[in-house]
Amino acid sequence: MGAVCIPSARLWYVGTDTAKDLIYGRLCVEKRGAGFVHFSKDLPQEFYTQLTSEARVPQRVAGGEAYRWMKSPGARNEALDSTVYAVFCTHMLGLHLYTGKMWERLESIVQPPTADLFRVEQTAEVSPADIPRETQSVEQPSEPASVEPSAMKTPSSPVLTAPLPPVAPTKPALPRRAIQRPFRQSHSARTW
Repeated sequence: MGAVCIPSARLWYVGTDTAKDLIYGRLCVEKRGAGFVHFSKDLPQEFYTQLTSEARVPQRVAGGEAYRWMKSPGARNEALDSTVYAVFCTHMLGLHLYTGKMWERLESIVQPPTADLFRVEQTAEVSPADIPRETQSVEQPSEPASVEPSAMKTPSSPVLTAPLPPVAPTKPALPRRAIQRPFRQSHSARTW
């Protein structure tokens, strides 16, 4: 008891009070831009009820008074807790330090080279006049000749009947780590 296990899991201290202060401060930003929080239009009202289910209240402690986040009785707060952990993960990955240029670079790496992956280029119809005369057959045989199965040759490559989709231009190979993330000294998010 109390001993450190060598092959143990890494413990991360999440400063939940600090993260909730950050989230609630960002929720107060009304103008789009830096610090504004974007949510999907498809989220139900229950998500927003859970996100705002806690309040910052003063509590008496030994040294005087401190503020703590307290949940309303009977309220659920899973959305707020999930948002706190998402904020923690973004800070641990250093995403909060990304510049606009870094985001554009990341987007160019992960975005597909074509706008629509399922679009097929329309090919022009080929008329019989476009086919050289040598390749056109003059007469169609009325009955196919019978050939024994052992004498039939299988083609070495399959015959393609549909046109192939256009090949996307290849991008030059990127280094293994395309975006440099800032190095974090601490495993604690209390220094946000």
